[in-house]
Amino acid sequence: MLEFEFSPTTNQNNNNNNEKPDNKSATNEQSDNSYDTMMEARLRNVFSSANKSGKNQIEVLLKTKPTGAEIHSLHSLPALSRSIAERYPKLIKDIEQIRVDGDASSAYVNLVVAETDEDVIETTTFAEVLVYCDEVFRVRDIETGAVIQGYEDGKVRKVIHGVRMERVRTSSLGKGKSLSNWLITDIDDLCDGNRWFKPKGLPWFNSG
Repeated sequence: MLEFEFSPTTNQNNNNNNEKPDNKSATNEQSDNSYDTMMEARLRNVFSSANKSGKNQIEVLLKTKPTGAEIHSLHSLPALSRSIAERYPKLIKDIEQIRVDGDASSAYVNLVVAETDEDVIETTTFAEVLVYCDEVFRVRDIETGAVIQGYEDGKVRKVIHGVRMERVRTSSLGKGKSLSNWLITDIDDLCDGNRWFKPKGLPWFNSG
């Protein structure tokens, strides 16, 4: 179970020099560090900003327990990855303009070969997963006491969260193949999908 609670009062207690951090605080610190490898930078910044802003105005209570999950969509994009897209922005724009009525696959391959200079091939697999949870969630305005998100009653409710992820398979001559860990790129569309590739004319790729 993931459990998180924040208010100005609890924050002040944790900053008291006469108190030692408890086991839960140490666990939370370890979890924060794991965000660096679990989450894509843009999504990580969203959570970081939310944690820093409004600390003196809101009280947050979140208790969530995953109860199940299912894959909603799964597809691959050969010879491209988020890091390649950052290095070759023109390539991504050109591929996004490939027309459906032409030979899309050949046009795609020709563009990748012509516009990149890579010693390795990086293929990305995208997944969208629905995560079913039992959850208690509440955001309260400290000054007014009003609940601005979630529910006042503290009851457990069944919710579904949408999680977008991607992983990269790297192939190179002489070094074989390697597979990265899954990288969480968006949760509940906090980053509007956080897509780096939006093809219009590739019939074998569904951008979701």
